[in-house]
Amino acid sequence: MILPYTPAQAEAAHNDWKARCGHFSIAAASGCPLEEIRTAGVPLKGWMNPTMISQTLTALKFHFDRFLLKERGYDSPEQILALDNINQGSVLRVQWEGSWMDAGVPAGARYSRTHYIACKGHTIMDPAFDPKFPVRVQDWLQIAPTQIVPLIKGATGYHFTHAWVITPKETLAPFHP
Repeated sequence: MILPYTPAQAEAAHNDWKARCGHFSIAAASGCPLEEIRTAGVPLKGWMNPTMISQTLTALKFHFDRFLLKERGYDSPEQILALDNINQGSVLRVQWEGSWMDAGVPAGARYSRTHYIACKGHTIMDPAFDPKFPVRVQDWLQIAPTQIVPLIKGATGYHFTHAWVITPKETLAPFHP
C-alpha cells in the first residue's frame, strides 16, 4: 500500500483539522489525498460514523460496496482480511469489545468504542498503530490483540462490523449521459 500522504501531511492533518482513523483510512484505501477528504463537504468532527464514511466516499465520487460483514457470513478477522475484494482497497470498521457490548448497555456506548482501518494489497494502515506506515496483514493480526487492544481502556478484543469496498476509479467505464 502506497499512502497518498507523507508523515508530515498526516501529522498536520491531525493537528490542523482533527483527522482521525476514518479520514486516514479513506485516504489509504482509496488513494485520495487528505486535503480532498477535508474539503469533501462532510462535517469534520474529529470522528466518523458509518454514515459519514459513506457520505465522504460519495462526495469524493467513489463507487463502493458497503455491507455488514456478519450478514455475509464473515466472522473472523483472518477470514475477512484474506478476501480478494477487501484487499483491492477497503475501509473496515472495528468494534472494540468490552463491557460496553453487554446486554442492556446503550448503543451509543458501543459507537464510542469503534475504529477504522484500511486494507489494500494485503497490507493494513491502522491509525491506532501508526497512520504513517502500513503493515502486512499477518503482522497486523499479531499486533492488534497484543499492542492495540491493550491501549483501549477496558477492551478485551475486537471484531469487524462493516466494510466499504472501493472500486478503483481507473477500472470504471467513462460515464456518458
